Order: sequence, then structure tokens, then C-alpha cells
Amino acid sequence: WEESATYCESRGKRLPVPAEWEWAARSANPKSRYPWGIDPATDQPCWSPKKHRHDGTCVVKSSPLDRSAQGVHDLAGNVWEWTDTWHCADYARPSCPKKVHVVRGGSWSVGLAPFVRSSFRGGPAQASGGDDVGFRCARDLQR
Repeated sequence: WEESATYCESRGKRLPVPAEWEWAARSANPKSRYPWGIDPATDQPCWSPKKHRHDGTCVVKSSPLDRSAQGVHDLAGNVWEWTDTWHCADYARPSCPKKVHVVRGGSWSVGLAPFVRSSFRGGPAQASGGDDVGFRCARDLQR
């Protein structure tokens, strides 16, 4: 996470907060469960339990399905993506132990549609990164 945040900062950007990430994935449509719409894909190359199953990441923009209406690619099923927010088991608590950051998007390593929903927040299992965790940088609109 630190290396990802540092990289984004070196480019004059930052890691997105989960709400920004989810807004991009839903294309500002709260009814969209996935970047491509309401229904889970049965043939998404990086995570589908059916055909085209991968044992690693997919080439960027390789799935025509994994594109939001805003044109943002690879928001579901390629790699989990770091955000700039701490993960809490109970968001109703006034404070959160700062142990691990929220990841979004699911990865090629999961074969279940609920894990790649735009609203799914991952956390502790992805604490240390790995070959199924990545990031994308966000920029402030004022720049």
C-alpha cells in the first residue's frame, strides 16, 4: 500500500477513496452492481468460474465486459485495488483500528460474482498485497 500511495503521489495524484472508486465502477448509477450493469457476467475472463478462467492477471482492457459506462476499464475481477481508506469490520464504530486499507474490485483469484460487485469492500485478506492486488491513481478535479 505504501509503495502504491508513494507512486501516485510522485505523479501528482493519490489513491482513490472507496466512494470515488465505487462511483466510477457504478457509472454513477446506484442500481449497477457491476461496472457493466446489474447482472453478473458468466464469461468475464479474469474471474469467471466457467470458461476462460485465468491463473493470473489479464491484459489491461482485454475484456469488453469489464468497462464502466464512463469508460473506466478493469474495475472487476483483474486485481483487487488499494484505496486510501482504512478497513473497518464495523463502520458504525467511532474509531477504526488502522491495520489494513480497503481494497475494491475483486481479482482473478476469486470465482464468485459477489466478490467483484462494485459495492464489495475487501480488507484483511489482502493486507500484504500479492499478485492479485494492484492500484490505480486518482486525481483531484481542480488540477
